[in-house]
Amino acid sequence: MLYPFISYPDGTEIVHSEIYPGDDGDLSAVRVEVETPNNETGRFKNLQIILPSGKVKIAEGFTLREIEHYKKRIMALSDVIFENAADNMKLYS
Repeated sequence: MLYPFISYPDGTEIVHSEIYPGDDGDLSAVRVEVETPNNETGRFKNLQIILPSGKVKIAEGFTLREIEHYKKRIMALSDVIFENAADNMKLYS
């Protein structure tokens, strides 16, 4: 399940997953997705970043500059995102 995190006036949405087992098997990873309308194609751009590593899993339609912009913002907010993910797990379990 994905939970809303930030909505921008241009239609961009940032959502995150629950905390799930990371590569080391501990409950330590959160998937963050950025989706924004692509006015050129009429479809959506999609970016997926895994926290805490910052690994980009999907980057469809975004420029390298846009990817770095969102990655930087998401990494800066990673503590808040993890806290929100933990709170959502408590609320919905």
